[in-house]
Amino acid sequence: MSSTFRSVIGVDVSKDSLDAHARSANLSKRFANDPAGIAELVAWVKPLAPDRIIFESTGPYQKAAVGALLAEGLPAVVVNARQARDFAKAIGQLAKTDKIDAAVLAHFGEVVQTTVRPLESKETLEFRALLDRRAQLVRMLATEKNHLHAAQQGSAKVLKNIDRHIDYLKAQIADLEDRMDRLVESCETFRAKDEILQSITGIGPQVSRTLLVHLPELGQRTRQGIAALAGLAPYADDSGLKNAPRHIRGGRSKVRVSLYQAAVSAVRHCPRMRGFYASLKARGKASTCALVAVARKILVLANALLRTMKPYKPLTNSVCEKNA
Repeated sequence: MSSTFRSVIGVDVSKDSLDAHARSANLSKRFANDPAGIAELVAWVKPLAPDRIIFESTGPYQKAAVGALLAEGLPAVVVNARQARDFAKAIGQLAKTDKIDAAVLAHFGEVVQTTVRPLESKETLEFRALLDRRAQLVRMLATEKNHLHAAQQGSAKVLKNIDRHIDYLKAQIADLEDRMDRLVESCETFRAKDEILQSITGIGPQVSRTLLVHLPELGQRTRQGIAALAGLAPYADDSGLKNAPRHIRGGRSKVRVSLYQAAVSAVRHCPRMRGFYASLKARGKASTCALVAVARKILVLANALLRTMKPYKPLTNSVCEKNA
């Protein structure tokens, strides 16, 4: 669907600079990617009154600028970097410089429909930082456990050092989890949503936290829309007489991985989910495909429950008979 935006600004982001291009006015300018430069960018953008300000996702480097623009009521949007690059190739723009990339982003914003997400609260930003840090430490812990296994025949001093590091990582993870629990308890909205999510079989504390932080649209979209956001919507891959199997694509990987883990748990503990999974397997579906379908059912259920903010009722719900 084409947008009807008349004025779009593209901003190419690097660690040290922000290259902006206003497509309708044909203006370009570079700003430093620091507080002073971001303030200059905001001042430069305001008189142009853009319909959209398009950034591509670059890890942490665009966050301060996007936050500053949203705080001023300006329509900043972060788009997928791969989509922006594919768009550049599609229009024949093979050259790549910061200035060119900013112009491509502005053109992308005119052609592709985008949605401005509201500025996130301080609590949400803190919650995300804690959750992401926990994920980093969990990966470190898994690596150290592998190191411990590999070093069993090695030096006793090395083994002791690894053991100490494992204990330290476990303590840090527990501390982060405790801080997240306190944050949820202190926020009425988080607490109410967390209770509803964890009432669904398969959704534990970590999956619930991931959904709260990385899928804030939960409860506000259609079942098809929320599945697409999570990367669990099946897409057709047909051509002529070929009818290929549907497959999932895109979406938010952290949400998708968490829901897949929830599906594994639900198949073990929920009779109806186990029956649904078994029926898909009996029809010849691969195990991974069947688990993705279970994950999608869990997501749709969570979306419906959060839309009404009503507690889970096992006896009237068609997805699961009881909680584990």
